[in-house]
Amino acid sequence: AGEKSVWHGFDRYDFILDTNTLAITPYKSVDEGNGVKDPPAGQRRCIIVVPKNFAAGNPWSWRGCYWDYAPQTEIELLKRGFCIAYISASQDLQPDKNWDAWYQFLVQQGLSSKPAFVGMSRGGEFAYTWATLHPDEVSCIYADNPGGNMDALMRLGALATNDVPLLHVCGGIDPLL
Repeated sequence: AGEKSVWHGFDRYDFILDTNTLAITPYKSVDEGNGVKDPPAGQRRCIIVVPKNFAAGNPWSWRGCYWDYAPQTEIELLKRGFCIAYISASQDLQPDKNWDAWYQFLVQQGLSSKPAFVGMSRGGEFAYTWATLHPDEVSCIYADNPGGNMDALMRLGALATNDVPLLHVCGGIDPLL
């Protein structure tokens, strides 16, 4: 279910999550192209893009920041049968009960209970934040110049205990991260 459009040649479904009730309802994307606009106050935009053919186990990748920025990883994952999921985030909209509700919604739709995270910059920080709070519900993390916070760093041991593979890429172009 959801309002269907197209993202880089794949079927895209848009939703709105109400931050008070955690209800997730279909949303019609208008004039966004491949992008996503900021949600109204009290709501979060959610997107799921589906592959043409699902891989065994219905794997999915979760991006929590910067939708459609450098999407080559997600496009390749779609070609390999992964779904791609997104929930709007910003400096003020960090992983919280809304992320938990989106996760539960996607698992109830039949997706794997262990998403793979793709996080760039602040999105990497958000991937580590959610993953370290839910280390048994993560398959792996690919973080590109991720931001960080002390709380997530203090919980990294939980990812190791749960054998969560990490690919942490740090380049010299972004000296802050």
